[in-house]
Amino acid sequence: MPSAFDFLAGALPGLLWLSWFWRKDDHEPEPRALVALAFLGGLLAAYAVLVLRTPYEAAVIDRLGGLPDWVDSFVVTATLEEAAKALPLFLAVHRGREWDEPMDGIVYGVAVALGFGAIENAYFAAAGGGASLVLARSFTAMLAHAACTGAVGLALGVARLPQFRAGWWLAAAVFLAAILAHGAFDLLLLAEGGRHLLALLLVLPLLLVTLSLEVRWARRLSPRFHPEGASRSPDRISDRSGAA
Repeated sequence: MPSAFDFLAGALPGLLWLSWFWRKDDHEPEPRALVALAFLGGLLAAYAVLVLRTPYEAAVIDRLGGLPDWVDSFVVTATLEEAAKALPLFLAVHRGREWDEPMDGIVYGVAVALGFGAIENAYFAAAGGGASLVLARSFTAMLAHAACTGAVGLALGVARLPQFRAGWWLAAAVFLAAILAHGAFDLLLLAEGGRHLLALLLVLPLLLVTLSLEVRWARRLSPRFHPEGASRSPDRISDRSGAA
């Protein structure tokens, strides 16, 4: 079981990255309380995976008679983790009145992903990985989570917003793409003979470039959703932090 220090060490990089992404939503920043709630949703999603993974993996092994690396990566790890992260987003997209522009979906998706990654970091630290592993994961696995779930959040928001003609099929397609990208990243990390470097030198850069383009596109659209004008300073939104 991770110690309090392990949890702090695991969460700190996620909170720093979350602050960076939140400030990218500079036209109308999301309330801090709701972003923190999304981060908490990611923490709970990680614990759900801890509970469900063993019986789910056992069921897959029982059905297939084994657990090849590709099944472990795509069917078990990627599918279970992406589903767990998507659930709080799917619940939020139907309830959050603040979710009213494409950038909001990225912010909430990234918040959930970084909360999830914080718990993973804590358990890796408790298992003896130490600060060096947590630091390395902060620039690799955590950002991969952020890219995958940020894309799902964006797709859910686009599907929800009436300004777009995209149906929920788009969110389903992006969710499937997130599973495939996540699975490819994990599978390559398990590869031998130097092929594991492809996860860090190919898949991760592609994910980060995609996330960067999504952020750029969403920020460019923000004024259309809030045409009254000037960007709000993050310090001026505290009065909205309790909004539902």
